[in-house]
Amino acid sequence: MASYWISLKDLPSAGEDYRVVEQAVWEDPIAEFNLPYTVTESLQADTHISPQDKGYLIQGDFRGAIQIPCDRCAEPSGLLLAAHFSIFEESDPSLSEEDLLGPKFLYLENDIWFLDLAGVLWEQFLLNLPFKHVCSEQCRGICPVCGSNLNLGSCGCEAEEGDPRLAVFRSLKIE
Repeated sequence: MASYWISLKDLPSAGEDYRVVEQAVWEDPIAEFNLPYTVTESLQADTHISPQDKGYLIQGDFRGAIQIPCDRCAEPSGLLLAAHFSIFEESDPSLSEEDLLGPKFLYLENDIWFLDLAGVLWEQFLLNLPFKHVCSEQCRGICPVCGSNLNLGSCGCEAEEGDPRLAVFRSLKIE
């Protein structure tokens, strides 16, 4: 997975801005995890990192476009991504791994804190993908029998009646 390490040693008290346009930040994990996504419009992120009392505040925006399979018909479909994020990374070296919740992107080495900005951006990319993505609200999906794309026309398969042992329940009327 791509890395984008930032040394936080000389970070000014007002913070510092970073622009990430390297596509490897997103394309490397897509390839590494064999995900069915294709970047169609370059992804880029603008971030601001500022020191706080007990850590670092990372705020930013990212935008771009990807092609992702529809969850109904499995055909590729475009998805615009645009999101704002704000996270706080705690930098207390006395805390153990058990005390920290969630993934951590800060690492202490020789009394210098480093931030894995690529890890932050990849996490935000994943968090901003829709749970279910459909190419359109009218998408009819695929036939459960033959697998044909029903958006292109009917497949001619007969409708399944279901388990014949449960046929008695189909005529059951509840008042």
